[in-house]
Amino acid sequence: MHVFSARKSFLGGVVMLGLGCILFLSGCRAMNLERPLTEANEFQDANLDGVWTISGKDSKPKKGDPQVVFAIENVENKYYSVLGMLPGPVSFTISRIPDDKDAAALFACIRTEDEPGDGKKVSYSLVRYTSSPEEIGIWTITKELQDGEDFKKLCQDPARPNLVTAAAEDIRAWCKKHAGEMELIFTLKRARFKTENARRTFLHFSKFFPAHIRRVTAILAGPKDSEEKITEEQQRKIRAEFAAVRKWLSGSREMLSPELGLIFDKYLSMPVNGRKVNDVRNELGIYEDLIVRIATLQLLE
Repeated sequence: MHVFSARKSFLGGVVMLGLGCILFLSGCRAMNLERPLTEANEFQDANLDGVWTISGKDSKPKKGDPQVVFAIENVENKYYSVLGMLPGPVSFTISRIPDDKDAAALFACIRTEDEPGDGKKVSYSLVRYTSSPEEIGIWTITKELQDGEDFKKLCQDPARPNLVTAAAEDIRAWCKKHAGEMELIFTLKRARFKTENARRTFLHFSKFFPAHIRRVTAILAGPKDSEEKITEEQQRKIRAEFAAVRKWLSGSREMLSPELGLIFDKYLSMPVNGRKVNDVRNELGIYEDLIVRIATLQLLE
């Protein structure tokens, strides 16, 4: 599935973002589960609520690049990534598992919808994390742990050798034993906004625009080298999306900068009738990239 350049830029070169997006990187990965370890929070972590920037252990953002930013909220005993970076929604629940030193290790059980629309596929994964009011550390499974015989015993389906199909109590026992051996791979730091109004604007923007990008991505999904033209059904759905953006803009003008308003107006005026799908995807991606860059650079310190 093609992913707009806006989303690539928004991820800032990070393969997967935040607690909802950490799967594979540098020989480390989350524990991919057949089912959630827990359906609701067993532990409430007040430090998670808020807006965060993220960096990998070896990554250094380039000067002038927008920071990768997302927000987390506690909703009905589950945590959600408010700013949706994946094609589908992200939520996660927290378990507190005693580790081998009788401490309490926190694990996030992540639920993602990997594909938009009717073809969505729900998956679950598990990472360890540590949190403070200003910083969150994300710990993942090293290759040494993946290759261990006790980990392999958790993956009981030969057809899916990397999927943990063991019972919850076996998973918890493994986490208790190996919590201290996992590797810190991402650090989240609490975002700093230029003003309180900038923070409100960011949240207002982030609760609408990324979901719009996901929906348009789904409408135009297909091979990136396709020569097919936009169908009448695709045109109808895009026009409906643009109408939703115009309605959102009508109540958001006072919060957005003139620069953002101007780019939105040009974005909503672009033609789609009779054009190739790839051409429309590319132009939409350029506008979305500009919108995201302007928003992040204007609002964050």
